[in-house]
Amino acid sequence: MRAAIDHGWTMRWLGDERSTRSGWGLVPLMLLASCVAPEAPSPPPPSPPAPPPRPAPPPVATDWRYAPLTPGVWTWRVEGGRSIASFGIAGAPPLVTFACEGGSVVIVWTRVPAASSVTLTTTYGARTLPATARPSGTAAALGPRDPMLDQIAFSRGRIMLAADGSAAIMPAWAELSRVVEDCRK
Repeated sequence: MRAAIDHGWTMRWLGDERSTRSGWGLVPLMLLASCVAPEAPSPPPPSPPAPPPRPAPPPVATDWRYAPLTPGVWTWRVEGGRSIASFGIAGAPPLVTFACEGGSVVIVWTRVPAASSVTLTTTYGARTLPATARPSGTAAALGPRDPMLDQIAFSRGRIMLAADGSAAIMPAWAELSRVVEDCRK
């Protein structure tokens, strides 16, 4: 048998000669295992896709039925025994007034100071009315039984006044029908 040789710290650490020989044989394997190449850095996350292009804006409405309404609302009142429907922005002078005056429905358009005619358009058609200048604007009158008044009342959601290159597109609300009915009594 072989005599035990004291190999110093290796014997004490590994226990005996057999483990020393087999332990040193594992060192190259451990060194080889520690020589693994580092992982390649992960690729950056893909950039988010570009947003889709914005749709083209809708074409400008050339048909008055699809154009935006003139800002404002209709209000109805009785003033001096007259039935009056006014269209405009609250707190501002009315833009258009429909009033029963002397048995006729008078339309006064304050935006146009003096025009010789006003075109009133409903979904049933358009009609040019003779107009006169008033201190409050341009005025046109319709008799109480004029079929145009019924066309205003039954127009599909809107009516338009036009004169001298200006136009007002307004909703056809019940306030207009109220003035017409009051004038027909």
